[in-house]
Amino acid sequence: MIGRRIGGNMELRPRRATCAALLLTAGLAVQASAEDLDRDLSWDKIRSQNRSVVIGRFAGQFSGPDYRQIRIKVIDLDTAEDLRLDVVEGLGFIEELLPPGRYALVGVEATYFPSTGGPLDLTKYRPVQQRYVVNPRRGQARPVFDVPDDRPAYIGTIYAGSEADGLVYKGHHWRILDEFDLAFARVEQAYPRLTASLAEQNIVPLRSFALKPSKPDSLLDFVGVEDPINKAREYIADGKYEAAVNWLATFLPANDAERLEVELLIGEALLGQGQYDEAIERFGEVLLAEPETVRALRLLARAHGLKGNLDDAQALYEALAEIDPKDTEANLHLGYLYAIESDAQRSAVAFSSAFRDDSDYLLHDLVPFLVALRGVESSAGRLQPPVPKDNIAAPPSIRSRRTSDEHGGMAVLIDHEGKVVAAQLTVSTGPIPFMVMSMVRANFQPAAVNGVPVPWVLSVGGESDQ
Repeated sequence: MIGRRIGGNMELRPRRATCAALLLTAGLAVQASAEDLDRDLSWDKIRSQNRSVVIGRFAGQFSGPDYRQIRIKVIDLDTAEDLRLDVVEGLGFIEELLPPGRYALVGVEATYFPSTGGPLDLTKYRPVQQRYVVNPRRGQARPVFDVPDDRPAYIGTIYAGSEADGLVYKGHHWRILDEFDLAFARVEQAYPRLTASLAEQNIVPLRSFALKPSKPDSLLDFVGVEDPINKAREYIADGKYEAAVNWLATFLPANDAERLEVELLIGEALLGQGQYDEAIERFGEVLLAEPETVRALRLLARAHGLKGNLDDAQALYEALAEIDPKDTEANLHLGYLYAIESDAQRSAVAFSSAFRDDSDYLLHDLVPFLVALRGVESSAGRLQPPVPKDNIAAPPSIRSRRTSDEHGGMAVLIDHEGKVVAAQLTVSTGPIPFMVMSMVRANFQPAAVNGVPVPWVLSVGGESDQ
């Protein structure tokens, strides 16, 4: 199973400048960044440099204690230049200088440093730079914000995390929270000269939200008012497939859209139960009525792949990749399917497309591995697990993360070139962090299917050691 990272208490981490020096020492490529906000700058001085101030916060997937130098990737829509907004270590605040203009939020980057409880030795433990693109929610446009030349811009608290729609991984999504008072209180404390100059000129930052702000999630559940369709989705995401079907059996759709959604959800629950033929029939009914339903295509492709109908699965994933050439899930599956056919060239192209923007994707979805394993078995193919090129010292014992809260679980993603490109770790005081660091620092001969290099996840955790 996948080791999932859980946030926990932590000591204050190195300041931004220190982290930058560490990264340079580690030999990582440094990308263009916005300019840091100097504590001695006034608003008039900033404007004279043709700059404006961007303030906000970040929370989400990379905010755990093992991630450092978190950066928000943006694109200047006038110049098409990529820039990064640095996130203040341990605090999550964004306080950067940008030229006035219009910008699009694109993604998040972070560097993974496994915690040891002591000084970080970069000669032994290589950092891993992880990234993902972030998509707007369904029906929302690309997240864009304005940076005016006459006042600072407040872009809200950006919450970015992975989301799933039942069994299907939907990608990473932005959510914006309006916490202006908190963010501006930080600016007043950290940059008194700037805030004094703003007060003198009676200037209030522009609330320049990329998305409409949403309210924080409620901690209360009100019994009896659940949306049956959303409740069924929750049951499916939790693996309660029979409960999802029973819940939907009591729901009377009011229109064709609801009827098709119920049909799709029942098919998804059947897929989760391993009833592939019945699931395929349900998805087919949806696609007969609405041929361009991408989620139905995606689920149908999964059903065929898991059942072993690899030709049908490949045709469907190729259709999805044609709809969106950057479709990470489709490209991942295609990479494995081409490897089963011993087509090294097309496999490498598909994997490169999958890893172009999302280096941690496979830590959220193990279906491509399962389909590949079953495909190899059914075709009498050959599977070679990843092999470390270096000698890596493992701790004397690894315990299941389910047997004790004092011992964690972990997952390390090795791409088709043998590079460790992502890692996640539950909070642990046991040997797990040192196992992760041993694996992160290793160079691997990548896994291979029929001699074709493929990505793989090495994971420790679950009911027994893995």
